[in-house]
Amino acid sequence: MAEMTALISPVGVLRGDGVELTLLDQGFVLAKVGEAAWDEIGAVMARDPDAAGDLDRFLALLLKGAGVRAEGRFAYLEIGDLKQTAMVGEDAKVVDSYTTEMDGSQARTPRGDWAANRALRQIGVRAGDAEDECAALGLPR
Repeated sequence: MAEMTALISPVGVLRGDGVELTLLDQGFVLAKVGEAAWDEIGAVMARDPDAAGDLDRFLALLLKGAGVRAEGRFAYLEIGDLKQTAMVGEDAKVVDSYTTEMDGSQARTPRGDWAANRALRQIGVRAGDAEDECAALGLPR
C-alpha cells in the first residue's frame, strides 16, 4: 500500500477550484490523489482495458480525479514500502517515468537516483542540505 500518492508542482502549475493544495518548501505544492481519482481510473479501465498501457491517458485521469489541471511541469509520486513510482508530466503529457523497487536492491542505488527524487529534480526541487529531494520537501521516502 502506498504511503503517499500525490501530484507535486511549483506554485501555479496545478490549479483547481476548491482543491486543497498543501504548500511545501521551495515554492512547491502538493495535491493528494485520493479515492475519486482511483474510482475514475478504475471505471475507465473497466470500460477500456487497453487504456492501461496509455500513460498520457492515465496521467490525465489522475489530474481529473484529483480535481486539478496542469499548466506546466509537475510530478506524480507514489511512494510505498515496496516500490516508488514517479512520472514527470508537462501539461497533461508524460515526459518521463521511473520505478524503484524497495526490496533491498535500492541500497546499491544512490538515493538521488530513486524514482521520486529523479522526478522531483526534473520539476526543480533541490536537495540542498537535506539528504535528498524528498527530504527537502518533507515527503516520505
